[in-house]
Amino acid sequence: MDSLSGVSVFEGVKVLLRRWLQYLLILFLPLLCGCWNLVDVNDTAICTAVGVDLTPENNILFSLQLAKPAPLPITGANETQMLAVTIEGQTAGAAARRMNLLLPRIPLYEHANSLVIGEKLARKDLAYVIDLAIRNRHVQRNMLVFVSSGSRAADILHTPMPLYPNSGFGLNNTINLQKDRLLKYQPVNVAQLVRELSTPGIEPVLPLVESSTLNGKDTLKLNGGAVFKGRKVVGTLNPYEMMGYQWIRNPRLQGGLLTITVPGSTDKVSLELLHMQQKSSLHRTSSGDLQVNIQLTADFDFFEQKGAEDVLNRPRVQDLQQAANEEIKRQITACISKAQGMGSDITGWGALIYTTEPELWAELKEDWEQLYPGIEYSLQIETRILSSSLTTKSFPFH
Repeated sequence: MDSLSGVSVFEGVKVLLRRWLQYLLILFLPLLCGCWNLVDVNDTAICTAVGVDLTPENNILFSLQLAKPAPLPITGANETQMLAVTIEGQTAGAAARRMNLLLPRIPLYEHANSLVIGEKLARKDLAYVIDLAIRNRHVQRNMLVFVSSGSRAADILHTPMPLYPNSGFGLNNTINLQKDRLLKYQPVNVAQLVRELSTPGIEPVLPLVESSTLNGKDTLKLNGGAVFKGRKVVGTLNPYEMMGYQWIRNPRLQGGLLTITVPGSTDKVSLELLHMQQKSSLHRTSSGDLQVNIQLTADFDFFEQKGAEDVLNRPRVQDLQQAANEEIKRQITACISKAQGMGSDITGWGALIYTTEPELWAELKEDWEQLYPGIEYSLQIETRILSSSLTTKSFPFH
């Protein structure tokens, strides 16, 4: 009897658990929404880049660069693999929705990795477009941002680039590759732009892209940086000044070339940056004025020499190191002078005060726009040439 009683109790528990599972399943059914936003892949188009311009009526000229689907057999190498379309709207979001008046497919913005802002819009007010970039869930925060120079963003998106099926991906790859090989331009994505626009005491610099030619064909080229003050562009940095910007805005760097003149000669030498460390700090001068102290150490590899002199002996290497110190100082000084002349704190000195001495920043922030151009600074540069690649001597000509 005891064994039969135990079996009946076990069966009763199983029935009870089964009923509870049924109740839970019914309870959670409304939460299983399914594929409510399903879009057939045949109804979509891959967006590779976005462009925004401003019309004379202050409307938004919204441009998309789309990857053209390749039919079978795959199209030839000479046929462009991109399609650029432009439409006007009162806001960027409204113009984006109006794209479906032109396109029989839904653009997938998640794949776009380049945002080109027209020069006219950038000089007017970045608020015309920034809200779309941070509010829309389809816009990737790692999308890189550029400012067009000398032409509209729409024209940039219509221009192809060599060796790439579309210029949206081409621009992205170009700026990322040069970062480790030339060290002239710093890629800026949407997240970084938003952070610098919302952080006190720092202004963003965006890379400039312009139309150019290569072997008689139109292409795109990076050339300088757009300097912001608040929500608008107030000036530009040329490529030389952009090098100075790189030195002072990055705590660490690696890669890129520094070309210097051999002391006492007209020969040129190129040095490849192995690694760099930079630190900025605040202190008071003897007269009580605020001063920014920039300390920078950089290690180089002897990359190339244009000339026949033996410059790899110890005394000449020391001369080259001193020449490298002076060249870096000139680049940094050129950048800071330009920034202070425009009254735009792209150096981040205000943010430095804000983070290290918040009480002092509370006193200075209201007048920082007037104070920044007069802030003094000191430079302490130390460079070392540690190696010379495959040979330790200059080429021995007869």
